[in-house]
Amino acid sequence: MKPQERQTGWDQHIAQFRRMAMQAGLPMPVLTLAPDAKTAEMEVNHGRWLARCPYCNGAELVRLDDPGFWCMSCQSEAVGRHILPLVVPAVNFVKQIEALLSVRKIENQNWQPKESMEDLRQENVAHLTEMET
Repeated sequence: MKPQERQTGWDQHIAQFRRMAMQAGLPMPVLTLAPDAKTAEMEVNHGRWLARCPYCNGAELVRLDDPGFWCMSCQSEAVGRHILPLVVPAVNFVKQIEALLSVRKIENQNWQPKESMEDLRQENVAHLTEMET
């Protein structure tokens, strides 16, 4: 990705944060990464990628190409309403996660960062009768 394309992506990301805050009637986020902040980690819950706020445990839907996380539950108040760094799994890891979860019913399409690919495979084997056909 060229530097100009990265900037365009960041500008679109900032616009998304502003729209979310305005639509929810929340104070406007500070649109820079919080210095020395805890990181938010991505997980899969019912087939949706989301991240949990490390300060209040609020959860927000996220995209794999997002560089940061802003909590709408606490407005990231603990870090002065700045955006938190978001830990995004590597693309090849995401593809493996999604492939292993895709055979499950939507309510069982869950993954936590502490789970390995082997953990997901073992869960799939243990719950074969619950898989979608």
